[in-house]
Amino acid sequence: MLAMDVFSAAIKYMKEHLLHKLSETGDTETKKEEIRWVLTVPAIWNDTAKSFMRESAIKAGIRGDCLTIALEPEAASMYCKRLPIEMLNDNLRVQNEGFQFFSQGNQYLVLDAGGGTVDITVHEVLSGDRIKELHKASGGAWGGTYVDENFFDIIKEAVGKEKFESFKKEDLAGYNDLRKDLEVKKREINTESTKISFTIPNQLAQVIPKDYNPEILECKKGKLELKVPGIKKWFSEICDSIVSHVEELLEEQKKKQRNIESILMVGGFSESSYLQETVKTAFPNKHIIVPNQAGLAVLKGAVLFGHNPQIVDSRVAKVTYGVNTLSKIQDERDVPDKSRIRTINGVKYEKNVFSKHVTKGDDLVIGQAQEEKTYFPIYPDQKSVQFSVFSSQEENPKYVDGCKRLGSFDVKIPYTTDGTDRKVVVRFIFGGTEIKFECEDANGEITPYTFDWSENAEEECFGMAVERGES
Repeated sequence: MLAMDVFSAAIKYMKEHLLHKLSETGDTETKKEEIRWVLTVPAIWNDTAKSFMRESAIKAGIRGDCLTIALEPEAASMYCKRLPIEMLNDNLRVQNEGFQFFSQGNQYLVLDAGGGTVDITVHEVLSGDRIKELHKASGGAWGGTYVDENFFDIIKEAVGKEKFESFKKEDLAGYNDLRKDLEVKKREINTESTKISFTIPNQLAQVIPKDYNPEILECKKGKLELKVPGIKKWFSEICDSIVSHVEELLEEQKKKQRNIESILMVGGFSESSYLQETVKTAFPNKHIIVPNQAGLAVLKGAVLFGHNPQIVDSRVAKVTYGVNTLSKIQDERDVPDKSRIRTINGVKYEKNVFSKHVTKGDDLVIGQAQEEKTYFPIYPDQKSVQFSVFSSQEENPKYVDGCKRLGSFDVKIPYTTDGTDRKVVVRFIFGGTEIKFECEDANGEITPYTFDWSENAEEECFGMAVERGES
C-alpha cells in the first residue's frame, strides 16, 4: 500500500469523525467549506514532506484553499503564550524572580519532543504578540517511540529476537497491554529511580531466562523489574543526544551574542520526568519551562495558528533555493567543463547554472518576496518557460548538479512579438510554512503560480537566461 494512501486514509477518518460529531450536535449551520483544517508537521521536515502532507489531505477530501500547514514548535509557542504564568511549571522560580517568559524581546529555545522526532528551534518575542524564528529548525529521531524501541531491545537481548517476535505474533493483545503500561511508566520514571516494574504477559515471562543478568532486569511473579543499569540503557542514549544537540545550538547562539535564558519543553515526550530532569541537570542556569499537558500544546496551538498564522513574523531558511538556468558565455575560458556548453541560434550558453533566490540562513519575512530575478526566453517564438526549482545545503552553489530538485512551474509567454526581449520577473515568497511563487511579465501583470512537486521537470532547462541583458 502506498504511503500516500495510508496518510490520506488516516486524515479522511479524522475529517469524517469531526463532521459526524458536528452532525450529532444538531449543527446545521456549519458548512464544510467554512472549516479551516490545520495539519501540524515537524519543523525539521523539508518542503517535499510538507507537500506530501498537503497532497494527502487533498486526496482525503479537504480543499486546498481550506488547508493550513503548521509547524509544531510554532504552534506550541502560540499555545504557551496564552497560558497564565502559574501553568508554566518552573518550580515557581520564574514567579519569584519576576521573570516574564513571553515579554517582548525575550529569546528562548523550543524543545518539541514528540513521538517520532525532536524539533529544536529558537524564537524571539516581538511586539504585537508576534514571534520570530532566530535559528532554523533542527533536531533528529529522538522522540518517545525510540525510547520504546530501546525498552524492547533490552527484552530482545534477554529472550532473543525470534522468541520476542513470536510473542508479538501469538499474543498481540498482551503485547499491546505491555505497550500501554510502558507509556504510563515512561512518564513516571525519573533519574533517581532505582527500579521500575511492569506487568508482563505470561507467554513473554516464560521465555525470559531466570539466570539473565539480575542487575539489569528480573522477572518474577508476573512482573518485569528493570534495574538502574537497564533504566539508563533505556533512556540515556536518547536523552543524551537531545542534550548534546541543545548544547551545540546554545553555543552557536552565544557566538551570535544572543541571550537564551529559557528552554520551553513541549510535546508528549517532554512529559517524561527522566527527560525533564536530564535537561534541568544539563542546564542548571536556564529556566526550564514545561507547561501543564505539554503533550497537547501542539494540538491546541494549531487551533490558534489556524485563526492567526500571521503571528509568526519570520522564519529562517533551512536551505538555499534557486532555479536551473542557462547563462550566456562571455568567455569560454571561464567554463573549464566544455560539456556544459550549449549553442543555441549561434549563441553559446552554460547549462545547469543555479540561479539563487534565497540563501541558507536568510530571514524570510511572511508575505515578502525574496530577491527577484529577471529571465528572458532563449527562442524568439517560445511561448512558455519552465522553471525547475532546486534546493542546496550550500550557501552559494554554482550549478544544480548535486542539488535536490523540488519540482517545477511553467510560465506562459504567449505573445512573441518582442522575440527574446520578453522579460519574466520571478519572485519566491517564503515566510509561510510553504513556498509560493509569482511572476511579472513585461506589462507589469503579476500572476501567482502553483508549484508542481511531481519532480517531472526537464533535466536541463533551456528556456531562459539568467540576467537582464543576457538574452
